[in-house]
Amino acid sequence: MSTTMIIGIIVLLLIVAALWYWFKKAPSGELRIHRLPLHELGYKDIPAVPLDLRELPKTLLDLNTRAKETQQAKNALTTIYTVEGNTANSYSFLFGKSEHEDAKNERDKLHKELENSSLQEMLKPHNTKKHLNRLSHKATPLNKTELNHLALDKPEQFSMMWTSYFNVHKNNVEKYQKKWASSLTSADAASEQFWPMIAEYGLAYNLLILEKLSNNGAKSAKAKFQEKWTRQMEDWHSKGLVYAIDMTIFKTTKANKIDGFDRLTPSTYTYLVQDPDTKALTPFAVVVAGENGVGEEIFVRGRCTDSTWLYALQAAKVSITVYGIWLGHVYQWHIVSAAMQMTFHNNIPSDHPLGQLLEPRMKYLMAFDNALLLLWKQAGPPTSIGTSEEFIALCNEYAKGRKFTDDEPKVALKKQGLDPEKFKRGNQAWGAYPLVGNMLDIWDISEEYIRTFVEETYPSNQSVKEDAQLQAWMKASSDPEEGNVMGIPTIDSKKALVGMLTNLIYRLSTHGTSRLERTANPALSFLSNFPPCLQNANIPSPDMELSTKDILEYLPRTGTMGGMITFYYTFIFSAPYESLIPIEGVEEKLHFPDGLKDKRNQALVKYRTQYAKFIQSYDPVSPTVHQVPANIET
Repeated sequence: MSTTMIIGIIVLLLIVAALWYWFKKAPSGELRIHRLPLHELGYKDIPAVPLDLRELPKTLLDLNTRAKETQQAKNALTTIYTVEGNTANSYSFLFGKSEHEDAKNERDKLHKELENSSLQEMLKPHNTKKHLNRLSHKATPLNKTELNHLALDKPEQFSMMWTSYFNVHKNNVEKYQKKWASSLTSADAASEQFWPMIAEYGLAYNLLILEKLSNNGAKSAKAKFQEKWTRQMEDWHSKGLVYAIDMTIFKTTKANKIDGFDRLTPSTYTYLVQDPDTKALTPFAVVVAGENGVGEEIFVRGRCTDSTWLYALQAAKVSITVYGIWLGHVYQWHIVSAAMQMTFHNNIPSDHPLGQLLEPRMKYLMAFDNALLLLWKQAGPPTSIGTSEEFIALCNEYAKGRKFTDDEPKVALKKQGLDPEKFKRGNQAWGAYPLVGNMLDIWDISEEYIRTFVEETYPSNQSVKEDAQLQAWMKASSDPEEGNVMGIPTIDSKKALVGMLTNLIYRLSTHGTSRLERTANPALSFLSNFPPCLQNANIPSPDMELSTKDILEYLPRTGTMGGMITFYYTFIFSAPYESLIPIEGVEEKLHFPDGLKDKRNQALVKYRTQYAKFIQSYDPVSPTVHQVPANIET
C-alpha cells in the first residue's frame, strides 16, 4: 500500500471520527452542545462558551416579551425634572421623546439570521469573530442637545431613575435623595457612604472584593506613593487595619467612544482603613489609571482637593460596578455555570440521579448567554465594554489562574485574609460586611440540601468513583477542549461531590437574588452609587478644583441612565419563566421519585423553605419569593 493511500485512509478516518463526534447524541437523546472556538481565537483561559442554537430562537422571543413586561414600570417614570433648561418627565430624559425599537428590531433580525444559519457555520472561528463584533456601538457623535444625551445639572437628579410604579420614587425620595446626592458634594459624606454602599447593596454584583492589605501590598504602596505614604498609613498597616479593593484588571480595557460620548472603566486600587471599635471602613487613597496605566494619578484624602477626592471615589465606584456586572456576576455565575451545563448535557442522562437533581435548574442560561453576545448593545448594560469580543478578552484575563473553587465565598474569604471577628457587630457575624453574611447563608442552605442528596444517592466513596457518567462529566468539564473549567477537584469521595454540587447550586441560588426589587431600588437605581462608566476619559490632576457640574460631566448622562434602567427592569419587573419556589407551594413539582417518601425531596422542600425565609429577611419591603427563578434566565 502506497504512502499516499495510507495518508488518504488516515484523513478519511479523521473525517469520520470528527463527523461521529459532531453528530454524536448526548445521553438525553439530543445532539451534543458545542462550544464557540475561542481557543482558536487565542482565548485559552476562559471557560467554554456553549452555542445553543436549539433554544436561542425561543430566547429571543422571550426577551421581546420581557421588554413588554417592563414597560409598565417605565411608563411610570413620570416625575418632572429640568436639565440644561429642558423640562420634561424622567422617561423623556432617560429614553428620548419615545423609546426606540432598536432592541426589538435587532432581536428580530437575529432571529431571521438564525433561520438561515447552520451550527457548523457559526462555529467556524472567522464567523465567530464576526458575530462577536457584529453590533459594536456607534462611534458617530450625536446631537448633544437631545434629552437623552444630557449631563445632569445637580446630584439630586439621579433620583430620575426611580419610577412611580410600586411607589419607588415616593417611598425613597425623602429618605435617600439628599443623603446620596451629598456624596457628590461633600468629601466627608462621600468617604462615609463609600464602603456601606458596597457592603450592603452589592450582593447581585457578587462584590466579595475586599482584601486585607498584605506586607507585599504595603511595600508596593510605599514604592508607588513615596512621600504620600504617611507615618499614619504605616501605623494603620502595622496594626492590621488597612484593606484594599483591587480593580487594576481594567488596565487591560480601553475607553470607547459610544453614542458620541466617552465611556471609560478606569483601573483603580482603593485603600481603606478600619476603625477597630465600630468596624467601619473608610477609604483614604485611590490610584486611578487608564488603559495600560496611562494617566495614572494617586488621590490621597487630605492631600488632594476635596473635589478630586469626589472624582476618585466615583472612579473607584465605576470600576467596582463594571467588575460586578461582568466578572462578579456574568463570569462567575453565567460563564462558569454554562460551561458546566454544557458538559452536563453532553454526559448525564435525565434519568440519572444527577439529572433529576440538576436538569430543573439548568435551562435557559446557555441560550441567554448567546443572546447577550450576539445582541451586545441591546442586551447588555451601558459600560465601556464595546463589543462581545472585548468582554471575552476581559473574562479570559480574569480566568488566568482562577480555579473553580475560587468562586466559593469561604474560599474567597480565606484567600483575601478576611477575619470574621474583624467584621462582627454585636450578634451579627458579618455586620460590617452584610453581603458576606448573605452569601454564607445561601451557601449553607445549598450545602445542607446537597449533603442529603449525596448521602441518599451514593452509599459509599467507592460508588462516587464508580459512577462512570459523573466521572465523564467531570473529565469533560476540566478538559481544555471541552469545558475548560480549571481547578475542579478530583471527585473521588462523597465529601468532594458535596463540595462540587454545592458550588453549582450556590451559583444558581445566589444569582436568583438579582431578580428581587431590592437589587435595583433604591440604591443601584440612584446611579451615582453604582455608575457603569465615566463619560469623560480624562483623569484630573489631584490638585485641580472641580465644580459639581464638572463632576457630573464625568458621570452617566441621561441616555446611559436609561440603558441601566432597562437592564435593571429586565431583572426586577419581568416574570421568571419558572420559579424556584413553585407558586403552588414548596411541596409541589418535586425532583425525585416517590414523593415526600424520598428524603431527597424532603431536603428539597426544606431548601425551598429556607430560601424563602432568606428572601423575606433580605428584602423585607418587597419579599416576592416567587420572583426568584429556578434557573439563570437573564
